[in-house]
Amino acid sequence: MKPGELRLRVDRTANLPSLPIVVTKIIAAVDDPRASVSRLNELIEQEPALATKMLRLANSAYFGRRNGIVSLSQCSLVLGFNTIRSLALSASVQQLVLGTGVRHFDPHAFWRHSLGSGVGSRVLARKAGTDAEAAMAAGLVHDIGMLVLDVVCPKEFEEALKLHQTGMPELEAEKQVLGATHPEVGGWLAAKWKLPDSIIAAISWHHQPGSAGTHAGLASVVSLADQLTTVLDDGKPAGEVPEECWRAAGLSYPDAGAIGEEFLREWKLAEETMGGAGSEAGRAA
Repeated sequence: MKPGELRLRVDRTANLPSLPIVVTKIIAAVDDPRASVSRLNELIEQEPALATKMLRLANSAYFGRRNGIVSLSQCSLVLGFNTIRSLALSASVQQLVLGTGVRHFDPHAFWRHSLGSGVGSRVLARKAGTDAEAAMAAGLVHDIGMLVLDVVCPKEFEEALKLHQTGMPELEAEKQVLGATHPEVGGWLAAKWKLPDSIIAAISWHHQPGSAGTHAGLASVVSLADQLTTVLDDGKPAGEVPEECWRAAGLSYPDAGAIGEEFLREWKLAEETMGGAGSEAGRAA
C-alpha cells in the first residue's frame, strides 16, 4: 500500500471505532478549564448505563474507595475530572474491543493487555511523579490502531501479521504492507476522538517514545507499561525490560522488582473490577 493511501481509507471509513457522544463530551469537559462538576455530572447522567458502570468502578477497591459513594456528584468531586476521563474511556474501550467483532486477534486477550497497560501506566506515572490519569488513559488505548487496521484493511493487516510471524519486526511488517504502523493509525483515531495532545503523542510513539518531543516522558511511561504487561504476564521478572526503558520513564532500574510486584497487584485488582480476569493471556504489541 502506498504511503498516504491508508490514511485516506481511515478518513473515508464510516464504521471506524467511535466513542459514545457522551464520552466525547466528557473528555471535552475535562479539558475545558471553565467546566464545572455540575456540568460533568449532567453529562454522565445522560447515559444511565455508563453512569452505573462508572459509579461501580468509582466505588471499587481499585480506586481506593472504602466507603460507598452515594451519588454521581460525589463521584465526580471525590475522584476528580481526570479520573472520570479514565473511567469513561475504560468502559468505552472495553465495549469497543469486545463488541467490534475483530477477526485477526483475540479481543479478550487484547482487552486484557490494554487494561494491564493502562493500570501499569498509572502505577509507573505515580512513581515517576507524572500525570497518572493521563498515563492510564493513554495506556488503555495505546494499541487502538490495531482495531482500526482490522476494520479498515483486514486483508493487508492479516498479511502484515503473517510477515511478523515469520520473524520480521512488527512495525517493519506493518510499514511494508500498509504504509503506516498501528501506533501511527492509533494516533489518527485518537485525534478524531479529540483526546489531549499528550495522549495522542503517547499512542503514536509508544514503540519509539524518544520521538514524542515534549511528551516523551508520558510516551516512555506507556512504552514501559506495554513491555511490562507482556513480561509479567509471561511470568518473567520486571527486570527483563531493559534498564534504559526504566530510565527514560524516570524510574530507577533497581526498583524494578518492587514496582513489578505492585504492577501485578494493581492489574489483578483492576481485572476483578473492570473485567478480564480469567481471560487467556495474549500479546497485543
